[in-house]
Amino acid sequence: MKIKKVITIAVALPLVINLWAENVVVQLEMPKQEKKIVQPKIQKRAPSKQDKVLVVSQRTQKGVSKRHKRIAKRKNAPTREKKVSPGRLSSAPVDYRTLVDPDDSQVPMTLPLGHEYYHMLLDKAADTRWALITSAYWSLAFKGYDDDHCLVPLSRSIFGKDVSIGDIFLLGRLMNDNLVSILESFPAPYVTRPLERPQGAVGPFNPFGAFRSDQYPALLASALLNLEAEQRTFCVNIGATYRFDVTCSGSIQAFVGMNLPIEERLHVLDFAFKGGSLYRPIFTSNNTIRDNPLFAFYNQFSGLEDYVNSILTDKDLAFKARQRRIGVGDISLFGLLDFAGLFKHMDGLQVGLNVNLPSGRKDDATTVWQPILGNGGGTEFDLFFQALFNSPSPVFNPTLRLVGGFTKKFSCVQRVGRQIVNNNPNANFGRSALQDVANLKNPLIDFQNGYFVDGFSLFDVNVPFFADTAVPTEIKRGHRFLVSVGNYVYNFLNLGFRFGAFYDFSYKRSDHLCLDTDNCCPAIADGTFDFCLLERLSRCNFHRFSWNLTYKLRNLIELNVGSSHVIAGRNTPRVNEVYCGFVAVF
Repeated sequence: MKIKKVITIAVALPLVINLWAENVVVQLEMPKQEKKIVQPKIQKRAPSKQDKVLVVSQRTQKGVSKRHKRIAKRKNAPTREKKVSPGRLSSAPVDYRTLVDPDDSQVPMTLPLGHEYYHMLLDKAADTRWALITSAYWSLAFKGYDDDHCLVPLSRSIFGKDVSIGDIFLLGRLMNDNLVSILESFPAPYVTRPLERPQGAVGPFNPFGAFRSDQYPALLASALLNLEAEQRTFCVNIGATYRFDVTCSGSIQAFVGMNLPIEERLHVLDFAFKGGSLYRPIFTSNNTIRDNPLFAFYNQFSGLEDYVNSILTDKDLAFKARQRRIGVGDISLFGLLDFAGLFKHMDGLQVGLNVNLPSGRKDDATTVWQPILGNGGGTEFDLFFQALFNSPSPVFNPTLRLVGGFTKKFSCVQRVGRQIVNNNPNANFGRSALQDVANLKNPLIDFQNGYFVDGFSLFDVNVPFFADTAVPTEIKRGHRFLVSVGNYVYNFLNLGFRFGAFYDFSYKRSDHLCLDTDNCCPAIADGTFDFCLLERLSRCNFHRFSWNLTYKLRNLIELNVGSSHVIAGRNTPRVNEVYCGFVAVF
């Protein structure tokens, strides 16, 4: 059986090979005939208006757009029979219209109202118009610049000076000035009595409390609070921008957009006393009861912090070591025109307006140095101009930015120093009872009765944020302007980065404050308030250096990081800020 199979295969194999060879020869000899059978050749004819797909004039400029390449490829491709979906016409009359190529406004295009025409419309509609900008900022300040442009602790920049207890407590200041005594009937020549108790000054005419050294508010008036302040801010800003062409050629473009900041602001404020005294030589009265200021102080207070808190509580004012506020800041709306398309060496030439709406929370003046989200309640208008130049060199691309702003007048509650006057003393002895002085705050139990004060006219505080009264205040912010110059370096370090460095100078004039008589009671409206202190501290300027590094991805996404640093100024915190950003274009 095996021998028969081998013989059968040996006989059949040559026959199979012969048949295969004959088939290959036939196919090689008649290739055209077989090709005509599979795919008949289409007869060419002169194109008519209905068959013409695209007519584009000869372009002499360097490069051809992707759209032209795609259309030219379809034009040269062989005509094929297309399947038409149900409900659609297999052929339609062609209507030609002359359009303008958006890539080159000087090249006219003649397109049929067919597939290519609508394809071009889709390309034009899909052009990037929107930009979503998300950025995060974190800043820190624990030093600042005072009115003399000197670098000082932040508390001195905020309050204008080193704060003492006498600056926030008028009664202590009066006692320190030797204007308060327990004696009403001091002889007239003795009105200018000595500050310290003289040696051996005892007896009924020299009781405890008759001299400044007997009164612990006077001894503590010079004690410094030694405030330590720190300011931290974290902000996430979400912005959107829409771009559209003003002219048909696209040489002038317009941008509109908005920014929504979500802020967290933290104020840290603590105090540690420095200076002052509570001990004086012991005074021994006639009944051998030992009295001194130290004993009198601890009869009412547990310590200096309790003493200061009682002074502030009497003003309906709280002192908090940490204050945190989270919420929405001032929403901004902006619009600008970009004329860069009219100039060869300009990447940006923009003029616009930015409006900040007072959506942040206002200060209610219930705590010392309260965090404020936004500018405090005013609508701000900023006119700006910015230009970005380009050059053949990637390392020299200067930029210039000018901003001028003003704020609409608004009203809010402020702690403002009020004038306290004692102009009706007792005619016989030149003093009046301490409790009879109007608007004089006195939380001290030992000095409620039995003390008398000379005539005076002083403001209740010498520093802001600690005033006895919170009053409705009408504020008109001072005008401000900013000048910024810088330079961009493209392809930084040959890694495709864009690096920018900038110097900013900002100046703001003093605010104008006055009493809002429409929103205050008659008792406050009749008072005299010291707005000069707040106005002086509102005049500020700063010098700032900043940089950023940007990398643009291929999918129209841009990433950037940077920082800014205040290096000099006046009445401003020395803020160090870092930020990162994400820009998506679609």
